Amino acid sequence: PCVSFPGTYTVKKNGSLTGAGSVYLCDGDSFTLESNGDYTLPNDTIPAPVGDGIYSAQLMWLVYDAAPASADPSADPGFTGLIIPGDDLMDINDGASDVLAAGGGCGTYWFVPVAGDDGVGGNGGVADGVTDNGGLDWDKNGNGCYLLGDAIEVTYACAITATITQNCNPPAVVNGVDFELSGGSGDYSVVNLGAGNLDATSVPNGGTALVTDLNNGSNYSIQVTDEEGCVHVFSGV
Repeated sequence: PCVSFPGTYTVKKNGSLTGAGSVYLCDGDSFTLESNGDYTLPNDTIPAPVGDGIYSAQLMWLVYDAAPASADPSADPGFTGLIIPGDDLMDINDGASDVLAAGGGCGTYWFVPVAGDDGVGGNGGVADGVTDNGGLDWDKNGNGCYLLGDAIEVTYACAITATITQNCNPPAVVNGVDFELSGGSGDYSVVNLGAGNLDATSVPNGGTALVTDLNNGSNYSIQVTDEEGCVHVFSGV
């Protein structure tokens, strides 16, 4: 009989519990999906007690770049092909993220738990160990014994960026610095943290903030906050 069940889990952002069904990550934020341990694994590909010494049933997480639309991941255009094995999953919104590498960059992803029949094998849980076939599959033996859990939606926000250029153009010599702002979500509020004068405290996405009245060697610095509360500071001399 089919006994696969993905169980329930706890969602954390930056180490703190969140009751929301979705998570928003600013650049550098982290999230964790922690299994509550109430899952049920399917039978090994060759039933116990012998087992096959190759395929090991395990909880795993399937990663999508669109909301899951099919009970069969292989038939779902949103499935990225990335499978992360383990009871718990943790990722950071930064350049080292395997999720962003698989999905092509910042954006929204969905994580779906499933108790699959081909996880990481023995040898201390090391992938490609002596009892591991080097692959991951939610239904290696094709018997349909798996159940997809509820998807967790996680948005990896694009980082707030600035193209910084000197602004000393006549006829008005402003002795300033332009910050062409993009990324993040929505428009920005800007605070001057350094020398000079900020021309505006509200800047549209794609617009330019300007700090004027700088001297040679002045330390300029602005803090930019987007509509989701993500913050980035740009500084220089």
